[in-house]
Amino acid sequence: RAGARSASLDRGAQAACAAAVSSWLAGGTSCGTSGGGDEVTVTARVDIPSIVPGWDFGSAGRSATMPVDH
Repeated sequence: RAGARSASLDRGAQAACAAAVSSWLAGGTSCGTSGGGDEVTVTARVDIPSIVPGWDFGSAGRSATMPVDH
């Protein structure tokens, strides 16, 4: 939601997305922005760190949509 709120105010999403997660996960966080017109959708993806060598847990993602502040 932080990334979508920031993008809706035309401030970009990446910095807000990274700031919204724990510092040890922020380096593996990416945010994509889509939409146009009256709303913006931001999808954040966070790499899930592996505590077991050789196991890859992939990433987790979540999307949020906010109205654009005109």
